[in-house]
Amino acid sequence: MDIRTIKRLLKDFSGDHSLIYPMVKDRLYMYENIPRWNSPIPFAKRFLFFEHYYLLIAKHIKENKLNKKYKQIIDIGCEFGFQQVIFDDFKYIGIDKTTRLLFFDAGDNDATFLRETFPDISVSLKDSIVISTMSLGYYNNYDDITDETLSEKLLEAEVLYIKTTDSLREMLLGSYDQSERIEAQAASGKSYDLWYMKDPSAALSI
Repeated sequence: MDIRTIKRLLKDFSGDHSLIYPMVKDRLYMYENIPRWNSPIPFAKRFLFFEHYYLLIAKHIKENKLNKKYKQIIDIGCEFGFQQVIFDDFKYIGIDKTTRLLFFDAGDNDATFLRETFPDISVSLKDSIVISTMSLGYYNNYDDITDETLSEKLLEAEVLYIKTTDSLREMLLGSYDQSERIEAQAASGKSYDLWYMKDPSAALSI
């Protein structure tokens, strides 16, 4: 998706409807015959899937010319994976552990989906732009995973965009040379900021 389109969509964002739905609605036939009790139905009432955050990330990538060096996006906690249309000029790898989702096949995009649980995944994070929005760090108790284990794997990534818990974010910020808060957000006394991090010096020096 080109920067002009990204900026236009962000300008049109209001939070009461999906910006991506019009782009994919004609390709949702793959979900028509799925019983609702077997899999969630995408875009029920034009379901929003954090697309605002993905558009902000895409804008930041283009404005900082990261797409000149990096050709692959790894999206951890991708859900259906509709956001691949935002990154249609990258090889897109979506990772989600749930067995109840049918990943979206855009047909003309270079996309792969892995039904795996982070950090025990079958791909390296090196040489990729890694994204995780409202996924990692929130389910540690359910998955018997620690922030330390998540951080150790995430530090493979030279470039990381993440929206996570305060504890995991602070752990990661201490290990990256560059960081930038892309968007600040708070609710119920907790921070839900979207962060950009680059160059994990602590990991590279080990």
